[in-house]
Amino acid sequence: MQQQAGLVSPDGYWLWNGTEWVPNPYRPPVVTQWAPPFETARFRASMTTVFLIANAIALGLGILWTVLNIAYIQTPNPDQAF
Repeated sequence: MQQQAGLVSPDGYWLWNGTEWVPNPYRPPVVTQWAPPFETARFRASMTTVFLIANAIALGLGILWTVLNIAYIQTPNPDQAF
């Protein structure tokens, strides 16, 4: 049984010339691979600034908490009997 010439394989890479499968010179373009979404430099800079400010605030609150806690611990409690 002979198939008609010009038949293209399902993947598009092979072409039937009437007697054999040959590489398809007219194959469809290769699909590009998936890439992660692109973020602009401005977006990255903005997010970096936001995170740095949030960390600075958290550090400041942590230092303030420590200072207040030390001051609280060092105050004498009049209810304690020695």
